[in-house]
Amino acid sequence: MARLHVTLSEPIRTPYGIAYLEAQMKRFDCNASKAIEHVFEEHAALMAEQENHERLIENTYQRFKKDLDITRIRSGHSDKNSQIIIELLNTIIFHNKIPKSILTEQMQTTPVAEAKQAVESRIQGYMERRASKKYNQDTTPLSTNGGTTGATE
Repeated sequence: MARLHVTLSEPIRTPYGIAYLEAQMKRFDCNASKAIEHVFEEHAALMAEQENHERLIENTYQRFKKDLDITRIRSGHSDKNSQIIIELLNTIIFHNKIPKSILTEQMQTTPVAEAKQAVESRIQGYMERRASKKYNQDTTPLSTNGGTTGATE
């Protein structure tokens, strides 16, 4: 057991001096040295808990960052393509002197319906491949070939 001489501030100057120690002595029903040990133990536990929370936050951030970056890139790509299409359509409308628009709610042409179907099919195929890839990664046990799951793509 080590002996230390500790000087604490008067209760008038700070609530973390002798007043705090006396409160902890009552709380733990012990002498000053045991109360200080309890306070140190609590402090160490709270610091470890705080570090665990910070690690959890960082791990969560890293896990979602990849997906969010992909989504951000894709949405930027989609926005860019939409703007290009608007510019091209504006040019077609100008050169063909089209005076009025006909909305798809009023009449949908066959090429537009076919284009919508093709896009929906592509999206559905992508979603199925992605779900299959995730399913294969989740259910395939690790093999002896370097820890890979055997999933492709």
